[in-house]
Amino acid sequence: MINEDKINSLDVSDKWKAKFLAINKAKPINSGWLPKFEDSKFRPKFNFLAFFFGAIYYVIKGMWKKALAILGLGIVLTVIVSMINPKFAQFVGFGIAGLVAMMANYDFYRFKVLDEGNFWW
Repeated sequence: MINEDKINSLDVSDKWKAKFLAINKAKPINSGWLPKFEDSKFRPKFNFLAFFFGAIYYVIKGMWKKALAILGLGIVLTVIVSMINPKFAQFVGFGIAGLVAMMANYDFYRFKVLDEGNFWW
């Protein structure tokens, strides 16, 4: 578990520090697409800015590699789905936006607090 002093010393807003402390208190077990926590009731909050701005949000937060991965994944999935059934291609964007909104806060935690690169691995 990360020392709370490290979180409090980060150059982020107090809102982000509170989010980071909540994530740290829930004790992440894994760092997958949707992470699991020791506190099974804890779920990272839905990030509306990440939902609406997606890859741009990640670039602004400094996680540009992951932004490129999200953008690339969106393009590839949209092309594949539009070749199979063009009517459903628009729903791919909503699905990716929802996934990004659910991952954004934990990704930023990993980027700032855990000093991980801005990618999945």
